[in-house]
Amino acid sequence: QLLAPIEAWHETIHNDFEDSLFPAYPVLANLKAKLYDLGAVYASMSGSGSTVYGLFNAPPALENQFAEYRVWEGKLY
Repeated sequence: QLLAPIEAWHETIHNDFEDSLFPAYPVLANLKAKLYDLGAVYASMSGSGSTVYGLFNAPPALENQFAEYRVWEGKLY
């Protein structure tokens, strides 16, 4: 699954913790959906939920999109 193109991960890779945490904490599901709305090719919750992240092909326009959260932007090599 990880060998597939990142664009296919949305259909093949799933964090099982999302199934129990998203109903209890809808803000997490909303953050993930917002990342996709902003053009993420893949978005997920890390591990047991300390982070919700998105992978983008190009730098997204995040100005004031997540002002109430800690945001890290950078390149992964």
